[in-house]
Amino acid sequence: MQEERPTIIELGHISPRNSLPPISEERRVPLFVWALLVLFLVTLFIAWRLIAAPSEFVQNTVINVRAGWGVSDIARELELRHVVASAKVFRAVVSLGGGDRNIPAGIYRFERPEHVFRIAGHFVGKHGGTTVKITFPEGSTAKQIATIAVQNFPQFDETTFLDLANLDEGFLFPDTYFFYDTATSGEVYETLKENFNKKTEPLQIEAQTLGRSWRDVVILASLIEEEAMTPEDRRLVAGILLRRIELDMYLGVDATFVYTHGKASSEITGDDLRSDDPYNTYRHKGLPPGPITNPGIDAIEAALHPTPSRYLYYLSDKEQAMHYAETFDEHKANKAKYLGN
Repeated sequence: MQEERPTIIELGHISPRNSLPPISEERRVPLFVWALLVLFLVTLFIAWRLIAAPSEFVQNTVINVRAGWGVSDIARELELRHVVASAKVFRAVVSLGGGDRNIPAGIYRFERPEHVFRIAGHFVGKHGGTTVKITFPEGSTAKQIATIAVQNFPQFDETTFLDLANLDEGFLFPDTYFFYDTATSGEVYETLKENFNKKTEPLQIEAQTLGRSWRDVVILASLIEEEAMTPEDRRLVAGILLRRIELDMYLGVDATFVYTHGKASSEITGDDLRSDDPYNTYRHKGLPPGPITNPGIDAIEAALHPTPSRYLYYLSDKEQAMHYAETFDEHKANKAKYLGN
C-alpha cells in the first residue's frame, strides 16, 4: 500500500475571494488635467464678466455720441458710464459685426443692463431716424432752450421739459448736441444736465477745495455770463460783485430783470427797481436765489477765479466795451460819457 502524499496548495497563486486589486497609477487623474480644468473655469468666469453688463450699470443711461466719434470713443464712453465692462471687448464685437465705421451721432439710451453683444447691436447697422445738430448758446435760460428744442423735435413737449429744467436752471450745459429727430423733452433735459455734471466736475472739485459753495459759484457765473463778454472783463466783474457782497452793498445787476421781467437795462422802470421780486438785486442784498442763465465754462471759471481790484462799478457801452469806476461819481461820469445819461 502506497503512502499517500499530502496535497500541497501553493497559496501564492490563489487570491482571496473578497480582496480588491491594487489601484494602478494609470487610473489616477493627472494633476495637469485638474489644472487645465481650473484654468478653463477661471477663463470662462472672466469671459462672462467681460461680456455681461457691469454691476454698476444705472438704468436709463444716456450716451450722447458726437459727430466724428469713432468706435474707440464710443467704447471708452460706454465703459466709463458702466454700460459695458470692457471697451476692448466692445470694440472687438462691433468690428466683428461690421459696424466699426459710420456709426451715426445722436442719443443712445440704455434702459436696462444688457450683455455686450446686445449693446453692440445698438450701434451695428444703426437705425433710428435723422440726426439733428442743435446748439444751445451759452447764457440760454431753460425757457430759451425749450424754444429752440421745440422747433427741432416733433415729440418734444415744452411744458414737460420746463417742469424738469426749471428746477435745474443754471445746471444745464449750453453746447452743440446731436440728437435724433425723435428726441423727447426727457432726453434733452437728461442730456444737458448730464453734460453739465461731466464738463464741470473738475470745477466742482476746485470749488470744494476753495471752500466755495458750488451753487453760489453757478449763480454768480450766471450773472457774469450776462454782464461781461471777454474772459478778462468777466473776472473783473466777478471781483467787483464779490467785493460788493463783502461790503454789504446791493449788487445792482440789471440782467436779473431780463430773467424775471424780460426787460433790457434801458427798459427798466422805477417800479421795477422798487419791486419786491427776490431777484431784484437793487432791493435785496447778496446773490439772487438762483441762477438766471445756464452759464458756460468761461463764466464759471471767472466766478471761481475773480480778479481783485479797487473798482466797485462797471458799465458796458453801446459797443459792448466795459468801463470801470472806483466811486459812484466816476460811475455817473462814465454813464454820461458812454451812454449819454
